[in-house]
Amino acid sequence: MKECNNVVKTMSGTRNLVKKQFFVVLLLLSLSAFLRCIENPSTTSAVWNNIVNTEWSNFDDWAGTGLYFYEENNTYYCVYLIYGSGMPIIYSYKSILVIENEKMIIHLPINLETGMCFNNLDEIQVEKVTLEYEDNTIKFGGKRFQMSEIELYKVKMKND
Repeated sequence: MKECNNVVKTMSGTRNLVKKQFFVVLLLLSLSAFLRCIENPSTTSAVWNNIVNTEWSNFDDWAGTGLYFYEENNTYYCVYLIYGSGMPIIYSYKSILVIENEKMIIHLPINLETGMCFNNLDEIQVEKVTLEYEDNTIKFGGKRFQMSEIELYKVKMKND
């Protein structure tokens, strides 16, 4: 009879251990899912959903400038483009993009507008820049970037 009681106790202890292990695994999975959600909060951002995989252009200066937004390995990026005349793009700079309070924060080379950043490309100094998305326009400094003609055509074709 003692052996029976020991077997029952052992089985009961094993069941409790399995329950505890199951609970710990479930807790870790829940915590992992939660951390993924808060790790990249801009996933649900209306701003990001409106700009991702789209090129935005401004033609106020010379041949113009552009911004392109994309996601890679759960990281958001903005590529700043300087268009050329006779060449599609003469310069590009890629920056990680962070969205805080519906404003986009990137880092761009200092003196980008004057072209002084081209002097020594190995020692580029960057500054924090805030972009704002409002009414289908991205505002940066005094410039306004509009969705490029190609992107507008893609949206039109998608909606038709």
